[in-house]
Amino acid sequence: MDEKVEALSNLIDKIVKKEILLPDFQRKFIWKEEEKQGRLIASVLAKMPIGSILLLDSDAKDYAYKMLGCRERKTYKELEMDGKILALLDGQQRVTVLTNAFSNVIFDMAKKSSNLINRTGLQRRFFLRIPKYERMEGEVEDFFQVRKLQFPLEDAEKEEPKFLSDDIYEAIKIISFNANSDECYNPFKEKESTKSDLINYCTSGKEYLIPLFWLTGKNTMGLSTVLKRISENICLDIIEEYDSIENEKKSIFEKNIISDKVSEVMPNESFKEKLDAQASEWENNIRSYLVSCLNNIQLHQIIVDNSKRARAINIYENLNEGGVSLGTFELVMARFASESDENYYDKIEKYMKKKRKYPEAIYNEQLKNNENVRAKLTSEKYIATIDMGCIENKNGEPVNTYIDAYLNVMSLYSYAGLFNPDDIKSELIKKTKY
Repeated sequence: MDEKVEALSNLIDKIVKKEILLPDFQRKFIWKEEEKQGRLIASVLAKMPIGSILLLDSDAKDYAYKMLGCRERKTYKELEMDGKILALLDGQQRVTVLTNAFSNVIFDMAKKSSNLINRTGLQRRFFLRIPKYERMEGEVEDFFQVRKLQFPLEDAEKEEPKFLSDDIYEAIKIISFNANSDECYNPFKEKESTKSDLINYCTSGKEYLIPLFWLTGKNTMGLSTVLKRISENICLDIIEEYDSIENEKKSIFEKNIISDKVSEVMPNESFKEKLDAQASEWENNIRSYLVSCLNNIQLHQIIVDNSKRARAINIYENLNEGGVSLGTFELVMARFASESDENYYDKIEKYMKKKRKYPEAIYNEQLKNNENVRAKLTSEKYIATIDMGCIENKNGEPVNTYIDAYLNVMSLYSYAGLFNPDDIKSELIKKTKY
C-alpha cells in the first residue's frame, strides 16, 4: 500500500490523460444536491482539507472502465490504453464534483449531454461572485477587496484566507443549464463567439462572475481576460468618483484607495497610473490565489496494488462505515465487464426482474401443497426475487443477502465445477475464488 499527497490540479491532469478511471463496478453518482456540491467547492476556495481518496493500481486489461462523469463503459481497447491504470475506488463523488467545477474535462470527455453519468447533477456551471464598486442590496461580501483593488493577503499563493468555507459559500454561484439551451456557459454550445459571450456575461451583470471552470485547461487566458475586465471596470468607477470630488479631498480619497506599497514605489506618478499598477497587481494576486486553491489543496491518496484487492475493499469499508459497501460482487462484475459488451449490473437486474414459470423440480413438499403459492409459481407472471425483497426499493440494487447467496454459489461453482453433489462442501464457500 502506498500513500501520498497530490495537488487537485495534478489529479485533474491525470483524469484528462486517462490515468485515473472509474472502474465499471463503481456505484452510481449520487451527489446531485446543489448545496452539497457548493459546500465542497467552498472548502477548496477556503483552502480547507477535503479528505482522501482510494485508488486501485490495476492493469488496464483487468476491468472495464468509465471516464469520470461519463455513462459509457469502455474496455482498454476502446480507451486505447495499455499498462497500468489507477481505478478510483473511493472518492468518486468528491472527485467528480471538483473536476466538474474546476475544469471542462467531463464535458469534453462525454462529448454530449446524454453520455453524462447524471445530467441533473453535472449540467452545472460554477462561478465566484465579486461585488461591483457601487454598493447594492443583497450583494456578496467583498472577500477579495476588489473595491479598493487591494488584495487582502501579502502572499496570495501561500497564505490562508481569513474567511471560512461557510463564509465563502455565499459567494459561489451555481447555474444549471439545459443541454439544448443557448446560454454562453453551456459547454455543448457550438459557436465561435461562446468565449467572448461568456466574458461579457461575467462582466456586465449586477455583479461580476469569475468562471471557476476556467482555472484549468485551455481557457486560462479567458480567465485572465475576465479578471482584467473586472479590474478595468472598477478603475473606471474609482476614477469617476475621484474626478467628481472637491480638490482638497482628493488626497484623502487617494490615500484610502492606493496602498502604501504602490505609493512608495510610484511616488511621482498620477493617481490613475498608480491605480492601474495596483489593478494589475490585484489581477495577479486573485489569479494566483485561485490557482493555489487547486495546487496547494493536498488530496491524500491511498494506492493499493491490484493483488491486494481484499485489503482495498476493507479500507473502502472502513472509510465508508455505514455507507454503501464495496466488495467481491463488484469485482466479479468488473471482471465480467472486461470480457463482455454488457454491464453486469444491467444483466443481473434483467434476470432478477424477469417474469418466469418455475419448474416443479424446485418445489418442496410445503410448496407443492400450497395452492396459492403453486398458482403464483406456474403463472409465468410471478417474479420471486421482487416478491422476496431481493431488490432494494431505494436504489433498485440487489440486497446484501442476495449478493451473499450469489457469491456462495459462484464460489462453489469455481471450486466444484458443475455441482457434483459429492464435491460440494461448506468450506468451499470462500467468495475469493471467482
